[in-house]
Amino acid sequence: MRNGYKAIDVDLHIMEPLDLWEKRLPEPYRSATRYHAPGGVEMHGNYELGVGDQKWIVKSPIISGQAKRRWADPAAKHLLDFNRHPTPELMLEGMAAEGLDVAAIIPSMTFQLTSADNADPKHILAICRAYNDWIAEFCSQHRDRLRFWAWVPRHDAELAAEEANRCVKELGADGVAMTLGAVGGRLLTDPHFEQLWTETENLGVPFGLHVWGANATLADDTGRRYWKQPSGFGIGSIFSGILQGMSSVPELIYSGVLERHPGLRVLTMETGNTWLIYLLDRMDEKWEKYEQEIGETYGVKLSMPPSEYFKRQCYVTCEGEEKGLNYLLDMGLADNLTFSTDYPHHDSPWPLATQNFLDQELGDEANRKILWENSLDLFKWRDLPDGTCADAGQASEKAA
Repeated sequence: MRNGYKAIDVDLHIMEPLDLWEKRLPEPYRSATRYHAPGGVEMHGNYELGVGDQKWIVKSPIISGQAKRRWADPAAKHLLDFNRHPTPELMLEGMAAEGLDVAAIIPSMTFQLTSADNADPKHILAICRAYNDWIAEFCSQHRDRLRFWAWVPRHDAELAAEEANRCVKELGADGVAMTLGAVGGRLLTDPHFEQLWTETENLGVPFGLHVWGANATLADDTGRRYWKQPSGFGIGSIFSGILQGMSSVPELIYSGVLERHPGLRVLTMETGNTWLIYLLDRMDEKWEKYEQEIGETYGVKLSMPPSEYFKRQCYVTCEGEEKGLNYLLDMGLADNLTFSTDYPHHDSPWPLATQNFLDQELGDEANRKILWENSLDLFKWRDLPDGTCADAGQASEKAA
């Protein structure tokens, strides 16, 4: 809680232990998974990943001057400790400093490893299962505050649906998620994913789409476009995930996924949100002009304007420093915005993200919706306790 507002982070990250795969992956996948990060991820520059015969280097932003200063700050000791040796107690400590009452945890290294486009689907499934089992154990002693997204392999929708079912019914996962970007040439419009949409809707949990923009082996990735170009990292980081985040919305709507699955709730994470100002109006405009042609050519008949599907079933995350939220509120999207801090990554404004959000003075109703109520609606959580963590105003001042 901060300034009297309860808060949920729907996209709180965790840096998985570097020995997770060695301990939990069965052969032959263990020896075919490379995860080399000297000194720890986000600590010492670039690191190497590999799945099967695919290998790639991740350019860590820690090499930037700003990141180095961030990590050198004595106040960042908590972040260093948590990234190197994540424990539930350290995560709760970080949440308390930020004023977060509940968090839905999303992986970091897992979605990097599973972004390999042409990998064996069973190999990717094994990585997902190892992570899902581990994160369920991580959250088990603090389920009142620590929730988690199950990570599924987008490479095979049948395997993804089976893993979603296992995680929700056996592990208690609160949502199902995967990374964005085409896989094997298949976009979200592809019938390949239909079984996954059906299973997620039947399970009654939300579906999360989290961007990943640093795998230079992917054809539609900005990391590949700017990989060795002058100032490539800076330019790539600007566009990272924006294309995939924006395209996911019309792909799900225009292909009829949300029409066929009215109970499917979708959250697009870590892409910003002000692109909705342009996108929703643009989708409606094209639908009005080409409604009949779309139905006749693609066999997809939408019963209402595209923006109405978004308002009915879609959510996006916002971070504390993002500008333009007032315009989204004016567009009637107050019920579609959720909150995230990007903790514990190097560029997170922790422990001031929540305060930065409140400083925008969007009003009491918007604060309550974005920080708390919309996430309750997204996850359909009915079992959260009335009690919350202590107000973090003073704690954040000490941490900062």
